[in-house]
Amino acid sequence: MYTYVSSELPKVVEKEFNVGGVAKSISGHSMGGHGALTVALKNPSSWAAVSAFAPVCNPTKSSWGSKAFEGYLGSVAAGAAHDATELLSSSHSEAFDEILIDQGGDDAFLNHEGAQAGFPADELQVRTLMRAQSVRCWQ
Repeated sequence: MYTYVSSELPKVVEKEFNVGGVAKSISGHSMGGHGALTVALKNPSSWAAVSAFAPVCNPTKSSWGSKAFEGYLGSVAAGAAHDATELLSSSHSEAFDEILIDQGGDDAFLNHEGAQAGFPADELQVRTLMRAQSVRCWQ
């Protein structure tokens, strides 16, 4: 899936919609928002902007993320290469001038099993526009 989103799909869009050479952005929702963040951070020269809606920004620090990384990759440590917060803390922090994150302020998943809204700004040198909405993502 990573290669499809980061390389194959952009080439198809550029060709089919005649938008080659135009600045591209990437965005996603929930786990897809986290995916958009990691794809952009791993390939900053490919994207002019990145945004995410209700993303899980630090899955290695949540219990469900730990279970997923241990189950699929063998360890939480192996998951660090796929964690947006870890990527930002390891030299990717200057990839973008600003990262937009929209988050439902009443999202039932927030602060559940270690999930948090946005990035731990006090730990990272990245400007994040964090917009809390008055609605929740999941019912």
